[in-house]
Amino acid sequence: MLFGMALYRTGILRGTWKRGRLLTLGLVVLVSGLGLSALGLIFLLGTNGDPGPILLHCLWFVVATPLLAVAYAILLAAWCESGKPGFPRRIFAAAGRMAFSNYIGQSVLFGLIFYGHGLGLKGELSFAQTLAIVPGVWAFQLTFSVFWLRHFRQGPLEWFWRSLIECRPLPIRRAPTPG
Repeated sequence: MLFGMALYRTGILRGTWKRGRLLTLGLVVLVSGLGLSALGLIFLLGTNGDPGPILLHCLWFVVATPLLAVAYAILLAAWCESGKPGFPRRIFAAAGRMAFSNYIGQSVLFGLIFYGHGLGLKGELSFAQTLAIVPGVWAFQLTFSVFWLRHFRQGPLEWFWRSLIECRPLPIRRAPTPG
């Protein structure tokens, strides 16, 4: 959240930077984050399961992960600056408008997939199999977000949260379009 606030205050997420400058910065931060991730992985593979060095080497990932998140945000901002509307931007815009619902929904979906109150697949799948599930969940959420926002003004949890703040139920359904 703090990184997002910093990106907003610097103008990166407000559209005040030119696309070329955003791309350059995004690529520099991306390469830095990927480099630190690679170093962390190399160190992690050299630990032979010893927990002491594993903790020390995981510090690389603690720095790399926020760098990668910032790089993705900057590169997305550059993509938005391209001005090309198109289908992918509409999908990501819908998911962004339902960020709270998607965040909680993803937690619930993965809980149902991996823990005992659902399919109980935790520890049953290989790392590659687990990673294969992620794009499916993303595709579902992206599709669901577009579908939901065709009928409603905002996501269900966004609506609930805003209604709670206003101390009254706000309208959630979209006004019918004249047809």
